[in-house]
Amino acid sequence: MSNTDHEEPPSPTEADQLLAEARLLARSSHDAAWPWIAFLLGLGATTSMAFLAFGTTTRPDAPTAGNTAVVLGMLAWIGVLMAFAMGRARGARRGFGRRWILYITAWATTYIIGMVVGSLWFAGNLAYWAAAATAVGLACIVGAVMESRRG
Repeated sequence: MSNTDHEEPPSPTEADQLLAEARLLARSSHDAAWPWIAFLLGLGATTSMAFLAFGTTTRPDAPTAGNTAVVLGMLAWIGVLMAFAMGRARGARRGFGRRWILYITAWATTYIIGMVVGSLWFAGNLAYWAAAATAVGLACIVGAVMESRRG
């Protein structure tokens, strides 16, 4: 039976062991977050580049071969990022917490608003798509920074 089951404070040796265990757990928890941090940064980069590609076309709302290639390329890279992150991160097996709902909601909101507004009113306007690319990228960067500070 360990000393933690009693009301007595731990001995200096037990305290050192408990601190060592706590450091090890904190480090492994922090290290487990890095695949997801990389995923967020890759998601932001991929969708930002897709928005910039839409800005260089004349009609991003029309299903042209170029736009289709951009979307398929973006989806392929997001799939690669997700597969890598899920394969490397231990937290994926337990599911995602509230903070991940926040990160992905921030990305999805900026992405959907950017696509809808850009497709309806700013087709081919590079300045708009550059601003939308910045917004969607920043949503992911902020999420990655918040996640990296957890450790």
